[in-house]
Amino acid sequence: ASFSDAMQWKPSLGTQILIFDRQTLSLVSQGETAPWFQWHYGNGYVNDQGNIVVEIVRYPDFKTNQNLKEVATGNIKTPAKGTLWEIQVNPLTGKVIKSEELLDIGCDFPIVCPHRVSDDWRYTYLSVHRNNADLSQEIFGAIACFDRKLGTITMADMGEHCYPSEPIFVPRSPSAETGWIITVVYDGYYHHSEVRIYNSESLNLDPLCRLKLPKVIPPSFHGTWKNK
Repeated sequence: ASFSDAMQWKPSLGTQILIFDRQTLSLVSQGETAPWFQWHYGNGYVNDQGNIVVEIVRYPDFKTNQNLKEVATGNIKTPAKGTLWEIQVNPLTGKVIKSEELLDIGCDFPIVCPHRVSDDWRYTYLSVHRNNADLSQEIFGAIACFDRKLGTITMADMGEHCYPSEPIFVPRSPSAETGWIITVVYDGYYHHSEVRIYNSESLNLDPLCRLKLPKVIPPSFHGTWKNK
């Protein structure tokens, strides 16, 4: 059996939240809240009130597991929509004190500028579905920037039959929260791949650069930028 076959959805058990001390890994608190499933966290920090603020892509159930199985076959039948949420937790009790959906568009793979990891931040970058995409038939066809301050989204649509890898953030400087967004795009119509580079502040504009690759790179998942 595969790893995914070993997991079973039991919503009656709720979602367990465990808070650990980062240095000692000792359990600080444990709480329970409404059931959901998530693969990925975008970021998290401790706010001025001493509460933990985390951003996640939250699924209402575990259909995403079946959806991913079907993606590999090229015959998707099970839609699975994850959306961006902010969760606030009291670390002393493990109790959820705020749970808010920030973005109702289907998305996943949230990232932030590496200089803002574990700190308050403004911009979250994600893989998203194209406007009016059939979630039961398509994988992500766009990338986007969510502005937490304004509550707005800016999207770079890759075009029909084009599928981007998750966005990779490249900082302009050690202190900036702006930079470039890199994604590797597979064109299913022409069967080729290319690198597209965008200004992180204007994903809605044409890419700054498009580099056709000598070989096909299938849609992938995680990556990061590393300076020399």
